[in-house]
Amino acid sequence: MGHVNTIDFSKTKILPSIVEDYFADKLLPKSLYHEIPSLDAIENAIERKQLQQVNRAVLVEELYKSYSSYGFNSKISNDERTNNPTTNNELTNNQITNHQLTSLQSENTFTITTGHQLNIFTGPLYFIYKICSCIALCKTAKVQFPQYNFVPVYWMASEDHDMAEISSTTVLNEKIEWEQTWQGCSGKAPLPNFDSLIDRVKILLGNQPNINELIALFESSYLQSTNLAEATFKLVHQLFHVYGLIIIDADNANLKALCKDIFKKELREQFSFNALSATNEQLQSTYDLQIKPREINLFYNGIDSRNRVVKNNDTFEVLNTDISFTDSDAWVDTNFANISPNVVLRPVYQEFILPNLAYIGGPGEVGYWLQLKSTFDAANVTFPLVVLRDSFLLLDAKAHEAMTKLSLTDEDLFLTSDELSRKYIESKNINVIDFVDVQSKVDEIFESISSKIGAVDPTLVFAVGGEKQRTSKAIQAIEEKIIKALKRQDETGINKIQNLKNRLFPNGSYQERTINFSQYFAAYGNKFIDEILSHSNL
Repeated sequence: MGHVNTIDFSKTKILPSIVEDYFADKLLPKSLYHEIPSLDAIENAIERKQLQQVNRAVLVEELYKSYSSYGFNSKISNDERTNNPTTNNELTNNQITNHQLTSLQSENTFTITTGHQLNIFTGPLYFIYKICSCIALCKTAKVQFPQYNFVPVYWMASEDHDMAEISSTTVLNEKIEWEQTWQGCSGKAPLPNFDSLIDRVKILLGNQPNINELIALFESSYLQSTNLAEATFKLVHQLFHVYGLIIIDADNANLKALCKDIFKKELREQFSFNALSATNEQLQSTYDLQIKPREINLFYNGIDSRNRVVKNNDTFEVLNTDISFTDSDAWVDTNFANISPNVVLRPVYQEFILPNLAYIGGPGEVGYWLQLKSTFDAANVTFPLVVLRDSFLLLDAKAHEAMTKLSLTDEDLFLTSDELSRKYIESKNINVIDFVDVQSKVDEIFESISSKIGAVDPTLVFAVGGEKQRTSKAIQAIEEKIIKALKRQDETGINKIQNLKNRLFPNGSYQERTINFSQYFAAYGNKFIDEILSHSNL
């Protein structure tokens, strides 16, 4: 599809300070993580995970049930393998998935996981990047450790209930919005009006060579499913099953049954509140923290609702319902299928039921995972490696041509529009005035004056400093006026910079956080995902 350049994340200025310090191995205290990600760290993570019992039998059985219930019959008989050619797409599909699920039964197979909400049409581009990073890391790990197997997993956040956040996406700068009034867990949301959304995508991208394949994906997913979890499962499976991705919807009674003791501990002791509060107290003076614990970090899922569990004196209540109880252990034994962990305990649930080594997330996710190790320790669950996903900025031919004409580097693109315009003007007018040199000379002059006048009357040194500050401000004002004048003289170049920034950073946001994958898939088909995978550096 084109040439690829790689730049370090630190040069993009998009990482939270806690994440920057983590990857520089400067994060204090070190108890917040085992080690920063590396191939050696994967081997150490295997050793740690082997100490935790994972019920692989229940996990694999529930995964088989999920695939079967959605029409992907993964179990294949020997007769099917013998009598059908592997060119049969359905059979090949089953063989790949079956191989991965069968592998998970073995103690030498581990998972590498990423997760995301059920955004319509997959939402922003970074959804694709997260899964590709997960697949790429599994391949890298297999090369390094051939004695083990590594299965990439997408964890569907089907119990999240922020419907507003997942109900829109952007295609060719047009917002596609799904109108719905669902208030429960997103996975159970019914799918009204999706035919009109798909029709709109078809109109927007109708001149692209792979539009029919894209629309077929959307129709087979959203128009042939009963709820959003099923539709998302089908879409992601069709996009990524050939790469061995396994999808898990953990809103599953038998998987939650495995976690009953952790739910009971949370209600009895509020252990996650105590652990996370202690961690936050260590970090809050240095970093901006994303998650704060509630006293109880569990929800209760109703048919069309998701409500917090709270404790008042000796009585537990489910907010906005008539549910209350005093015997928390007995209540969990009866209601475990409806219990839903929030952002604090969902990662613990995930790592408890999976033979997982690493979680792959974006900058924000990595930041809040680094708050959670003490919570994992309190639950006696192995904390995984926390890995930053790959990030891509996609430039078309026109954007690349504009960069070349404007003599911009890859790093330049991550400057603000004002910073980039200024750099462009200064590079073209380098001989106009060197204000750094001017300011340096001013500093020298006032340093000399200060030294001499201090010998006469030390009380006058402060006055000299004030004059220096006023002079520096005057020089800065002159500099700004000259820069503005130069911008006016090269208005064409400045407009090209603004247009380029607007194309690559729609509405001032990062491309990957705004644009949907569909406009690239419609143009390139599966080659788009192949290309992203080929350049994933994990």
